[in-house]
Order: sequence, then C-alpha cells, then structure tokens
Amino acid sequence: MLREFSLERSATIVIDVQRGLFEKRKTHDKTTNDVIGSVLANCTSLVKAIRKKSIPVVHVRTTLRRDHLDSTLSASLEKMFEENDPLADGAEILDSMAPQNGDFIVSKSGQSALQFTNLDRILYNLKVDTVLLVGGGIPGSIASTCRQAGSSTGL
Repeated sequence: MLREFSLERSATIVIDVQRGLFEKRKTHDKTTNDVIGSVLANCTSLVKAIRKKSIPVVHVRTTLRRDHLDSTLSASLEKMFEENDPLADGAEILDSMAPQNGDFIVSKSGQSALQFTNLDRILYNLKVDTVLLVGGGIPGSIASTCRQAGSSTGL
C-alpha cells in the first residue's frame, strides 16, 4: 500500500558531495568536468530549494583511516579515498553544499549511508518516512542507500 507523501515527514540526504570526490577528480577531459559541474549545480539548487521548505538536510560523507582498516568498500573503490580520513581535506563537504545550522553530518566507511552509521536513528528521531537522495560521488552509493532504506527501514 502506498503512503501519502508529506513534506513534514521527509528529509534530504546529501551523499558524498565532498572535496576528495569532486574537486580532486577533475580531469583534462572537458566532458567529465562538465558532468561533475552539472551534478554539483543540480545538487546545490535542489538543496537550496529544500531548505526554503524547512526540510531537514543530512550530509553523509565517506571518511576512512589512512590505512583503510575501517573500510567496508571494495578494494577498487578504496583507491578513490586515499586522502580521505576525518581530518583530511578530501573528506570536507564542498563549500557550495556547506552544512548550515540544524543540518546533520554523518560519516560512513562504505557505500550505503545506512550501513554502520546512525543515520537510521536520526531519521527515526525526526519521524521521517520519505527521503530524497542526492549527490553520489561514489559509484553505487545512492543505489545502495536506496535499497537498504527500502528493505530495512521501510522508507
């Protein structure tokens, strides 16, 4: 049975919009850089509009120890995070998406924003039953979060 959508019970989850995934991945390939710029522009516009509706925003970033012993990513994806630990510049959320007062920040060590984090508890405390997922610096992060949200939390 479908539930009625309600802004009062929704939240926006911004996944992996961080320096190590966007600024450091720019290349000499104009098409790739245009795609990166387009994704960031769309995310920024969307979050600005969401904030005007007073919908909660949760920033999720991937942070790993330098030795990657805390990683739940595959070996090929770990290479994207060689610079990302909680204090490294690569894990910082981009200025254009900077958290504002009242936003939440969650750190993850794998693809899903719900696996091994307190995100499900934050959403429960906010009485959220609908989420909008944006961002996606890691291949599969939005898809993994979406699958887990639907199967384990009922979102």
